Amino acid sequence: MPQCTRLRLWQTMISQTLLPAQNRNDCDPTAMASPSEFGRSRREIGAKFGAGIDELKAMIECGELDRVSARAVIQIARGELDSRELKQLLPQKRIRIRSGSDDIGTEAVASPQIGDWLGRYRLGDVIHRGRNAVVFLSRHPELGIAVAVKVAISERGREQLRTEIEVLAGITHSNILRLWDAAPSVDCPYMVTEYCDGGTALDRLASDGWNYVHLRKLMIESLLALRALDCTGRIHGDIKPSNILLTAAGETRLADFGLASCPPEKAKSCANPELLSVQGSWPYLAPECFHATGDQRSDIYSLGLTVCHLHTGEIPVNASTREECEIQHRTLRIDPLHWSVAGVSRRESELLIRMTATDTERRPDDYDRLLAEWTALPTPANCEFNQ
Repeated sequence: MPQCTRLRLWQTMISQTLLPAQNRNDCDPTAMASPSEFGRSRREIGAKFGAGIDELKAMIECGELDRVSARAVIQIARGELDSRELKQLLPQKRIRIRSGSDDIGTEAVASPQIGDWLGRYRLGDVIHRGRNAVVFLSRHPELGIAVAVKVAISERGREQLRTEIEVLAGITHSNILRLWDAAPSVDCPYMVTEYCDGGTALDRLASDGWNYVHLRKLMIESLLALRALDCTGRIHGDIKPSNILLTAAGETRLADFGLASCPPEKAKSCANPELLSVQGSWPYLAPECFHATGDQRSDIYSLGLTVCHLHTGEIPVNASTREECEIQHRTLRIDPLHWSVAGVSRRESELLIRMTATDTERRPDDYDRLLAEWTALPTPANCEFNQ
């Protein structure tokens, strides 16, 4: 049985979500599983989980599971917990188990651990952990190069991973993250991409900071990536500093295409209706996208805010709720950066103001023309991009 299986789900569920009995109102400290109950239930658990029984038995016998947790496993294996009881037991986790012919819960994705194997890839250190996916460092078995393995850990993460694999499989561009391998239909869906050892644009802001020359390069390369994506009929939908990766040489890689969608004008030719809804991170989301009516200008808006953030170190929209973020976006006015940021020209300030206009009609809508304007900006001869 692979490492990332139903057994791993039970281990994760027990170790991360069951609190000690004295800290829970719904746990009876006297309702412990006796040794004889353990013995009677092993055959039942084994029938449910097959090869996982030996590992589960070892966990019980060596004390890795307390008796309250073990009793919960036994009750689940017997089918004695119904949907309501399971939700009380696991208020922060939704899982899918089978009891007879009915499914209980809605999600069935376990989080793999460092050292697990997914297909040919052994999972190393965690690069990034989000709500719907975890990214691990690994090594390609044939090429011998470092790679990143992105693993879905929720049902929503599964859907986003499938979208991302579809997008990356259909596009090749030097400024878009390269897809090496994918397994979207296994128990733990994952994809394997190139590893960008320069971190994210946000990481660099926190460490070395950005200068205006490097940010012009990031802007141009991000626009090139978005133009290539636009040619496939998609919107990225989640442009922000943490979704722009950097190589050690300073090259830009646009990443995280799980929210890529089809703009309204291309809706008739879009096979998947779910792709018509634009989502994203509220502080960088164009105002029209709060009501799912975005197009390529929405990505341009988000990229403009991203570069403003990297220039100043401050997020232009910093509210904590969706409603407050939408209000701030609709009333946003970016101050000309050449007033306060060394090296930024007036022309560059004007470009960023146009890109972040709240009125979509005032925003650039053509990547070719926008790229021509950015590449026409003068760059000091003694500055090199890849530093």
